[in-house]
Amino acid sequence: MDPSSSEELINAVLDREADANSQAVLTHHMANDSSAQVLSDQLRRQDEQLRRAFATRRIKAADIALRVEQTLQNLPRIQSDVPMFRRPWLAALLGLAAGFLLAAMLFRPWQKAERPTDDSRTAQTVGTVEPTGAARAIPQPAIVEIAMARLTLATGPVEIRPRGELQLFNCPVRGAIAGGMEVCTGEQVSCELSTPDGSAIRMNSDTTLRFDQPRAIAIQRGQLWSSVARSSSPMSIEAVDAIVQTEEAVLDFSCNGQQSRLRVLRGTARVTGKAGPKTVQAGHEITMQNGTLTGEKSTDDSVLSTSWMNNVLRLKAPDDTELQDRIQQLLASIGSSKLANLYEDEIRSLGEGSVPPMIFFLRRTPADAQRNKRIEAARILADLAATQSISDLITLLDDGDGLVRFHVARALQRLTDNTFDCSPTQWRDGTADERAHARQAWQQWWTENKARYGGLSNAPQSQT
Repeated sequence: MDPSSSEELINAVLDREADANSQAVLTHHMANDSSAQVLSDQLRRQDEQLRRAFATRRIKAADIALRVEQTLQNLPRIQSDVPMFRRPWLAALLGLAAGFLLAAMLFRPWQKAERPTDDSRTAQTVGTVEPTGAARAIPQPAIVEIAMARLTLATGPVEIRPRGELQLFNCPVRGAIAGGMEVCTGEQVSCELSTPDGSAIRMNSDTTLRFDQPRAIAIQRGQLWSSVARSSSPMSIEAVDAIVQTEEAVLDFSCNGQQSRLRVLRGTARVTGKAGPKTVQAGHEITMQNGTLTGEKSTDDSVLSTSWMNNVLRLKAPDDTELQDRIQQLLASIGSSKLANLYEDEIRSLGEGSVPPMIFFLRRTPADAQRNKRIEAARILADLAATQSISDLITLLDDGDGLVRFHVARALQRLTDNTFDCSPTQWRDGTADERAHARQAWQQWWTENKARYGGLSNAPQSQT
């Protein structure tokens, strides 16, 4: 086979235009001609460079596909008495058709990108070839498929590998995950994904999973948490040991390659192994090994068992419902559990991220409601609050509970080294006149110094 024919056949294989017989001929030729192997390696590198250069375009295409899918799902239901020309779906479809036509005109998919020329195919390159004994497999280009999910939160870089690719790419926040893509988190990186049906999926560090269908996930290793939105079709999580399915539930699933563990935190789930399906109720967990389901028992405290999610939750808004609920669960458990220190440690592990939610909680609850939780929140605030919370702390000096005021005053003294002649004890036990004088002094001090400390509240205003 002459060099020109060899190059043409290699290009055909890279472009997925060669049939099985042609690929076999090329494999045989490269096994017996080192220069053809060199040429193949060089063209493959060029092809990889092109695919990397257009990776962003592929991700954007997947993002457009996800938006189109969400638009179609949100269209109003058709009423039979509405004339054809006034039906909203007709206008939507016409708009989508126009959009795809515009995209086709811009991207021109019928035109192949020209490969960059490379004059380095010389005898010097032959000397760098490692003996292989047989032709190495030529990777095939990826095909963009319908988007299955979107990356919404991440504590660090999250990598994706499109179907058929060898190269990993960083996925931007709000980036779309196409069908067949692998999603990978590294050490100390966790993330949250959202799906078009409203489900949320969180990945712990060192986790790899793949989206096969909109509600079908294959996990290779690691740990995931999923809040599955109700749907007529079940969400499926496939591991090497078994398959988990649920129509609506909150699940915690871990897999190390040898065995898996499922915790059902809310709802129910069906686990199918070698012996058939088994239903696991909320508050229970089960172990799977080699397709055998064993060890069903009551699950441990869900807040502690999912503490790895704290790094993701701290990225949410202070008034986020789930974050508020989690902190309140932890606050409630501090005073009523033998593991009080563990629950407090969980709050403290959120660091400054736990401060705005606790301030929000103190603002929106009356002094005579949930008193134990409020006191615990104020006590932890005294240690964790940072200077950007000074304005909120000054506002909390008006709280109706003396113990809350005591801890708030401790926080302000720690942050500013000021008391204005009213100690934390006086804020708890002193007269209203003493507190009013000090409160006015704090407000005056803040007016004069807020530019030095950032000047703005860091917590949302209460709506109650």
